[in-house]
Amino acid sequence: MCRLPVMLWSDIGQERQAGFLDTATGAVTVDDGSVVVSQGQGADTVRAWASYDAPQHRWLTVPREFVSPDGSAYAYTYIQPGPLQGVHLVDVRTGSDHVIAGTSGDADARGFHYWVVAFQRDGIYVTRVNQLGGGGVLLLNPATGALTQVSTDATGVGIFVSGKQAWWTLDPGDLSAAADPYVYHQPLTGVVGQHAESWFERPGFRMFVLGVDSTGHAVVLAQSTGSYELWLLGTPNSSAQIASVPASTGLAVVPFKTAVADAGGWWIGSSAGVFYASGGKLQRVSTTPAVVAGACGLT
Repeated sequence: MCRLPVMLWSDIGQERQAGFLDTATGAVTVDDGSVVVSQGQGADTVRAWASYDAPQHRWLTVPREFVSPDGSAYAYTYIQPGPLQGVHLVDVRTGSDHVIAGTSGDADARGFHYWVVAFQRDGIYVTRVNQLGGGGVLLLNPATGALTQVSTDATGVGIFVSGKQAWWTLDPGDLSAAADPYVYHQPLTGVVGQHAESWFERPGFRMFVLGVDSTGHAVVLAQSTGSYELWLLGTPNSSAQIASVPASTGLAVVPFKTAVADAGGWWIGSSAGVFYASGGKLQRVSTTPAVVAGACGLT
């Protein structure tokens, strides 16, 4: 058993005080030194907008995907015009914060900007976004500001990258709009002519990627008017259903949010508590509504 960093989740876009979940008892102990996040409108559907940096023993006000693998730094995007516009690199220990050269984007806040997707060992993955959407994935060298295009197919801000692989869906962001029933995947190997493939399909469902690992797996949520399904996708094109639960009448938000892998399975946050998925089974380990903010640490 272990101590799992979580953010208490009261409602869509309301991630409150953070703390640690004792996975043996299901109890959550609030950390008085943690961050408090209240996102309000425009909240991310699947990411937790705070994370626990275990190597540095501190809470950060960015998703865990934006933190470097060694925990020494994190990246974020600031789009308002001015000298702070661009992709920022922050030293966790010292708090030093600077804009990476060449990442300012358009001077108009409505124009294109580089949005952080993931901080990996080979650099910071970003996508180009504007008011009409976005597209493509680029690898940013945080030391030089050099940008290398690694995908022209990935679209929007709901992109996950890990282990040189990208996963995404095309959610319209509108429950009344026609849903795209696919999950897309692309290796980011730099091979000329390589494009994305639709790796999974659930007709009649909206699709969301909740989390990915470095070995080519993703946990996705399929949402319809009648049910919510959790699926584990692997490479090559394989899938296994983790769970299926009835949808609450009139519920306009997804009940599952965040999926973080460990050696044996996946920790998944939800409005009904925290679950652990392993061996094709889903077990609820806590009834406290929470999203997962980091990997499990030893007690």
